[in-house]
Amino acid sequence: MAKMTFSGETTWSGEGTRAEVRLRNHRLIVDEPPELGGKDEGPNPVELLLGGLGSCLTVLASLYAPAHGVALRGFRVRVDGDLDPDGFQEKAPVRPGFLEIRYHIDVDSPSPAENVQALVAHIRRICPVLDTLAGVPVAFVAAGARSELPSREEEARA
Repeated sequence: MAKMTFSGETTWSGEGTRAEVRLRNHRLIVDEPPELGGKDEGPNPVELLLGGLGSCLTVLASLYAPAHGVALRGFRVRVDGDLDPDGFQEKAPVRPGFLEIRYHIDVDSPSPAENVQALVAHIRRICPVLDTLAGVPVAFVAAGARSELPSREEEARA
């Protein structure tokens, strides 16, 4: 299979910390909780990152369970991340991102434990989000400044 490029676009709503994210044909609202200056109209960016990890592991489990002889009755991933807001608020010289991310996988299955363990090991090894979190170069391409951004309709015509 050829390399695939996934893209998304995020636009500030013009109000507070609320933004709209467009991914393929999907849209979602991102916002901060009140204690971080938002109105809590959606998950915040770091919560999306945690959700990305949990959902990636879940999708892979559903795809690869049959190959490992695992009958899934249920599958859940709990993801927690420790973050010190003083970092991104520039109140202290601490890292602005997560200090640690932890995840716990619960599998409900009547299948043999060794099959379930093999499935979990497999999905942990091939999870693109987990691999990315382990370290991937992130390239800043450019920042543009314009006095007026084009409307969505103008972008669609371009």
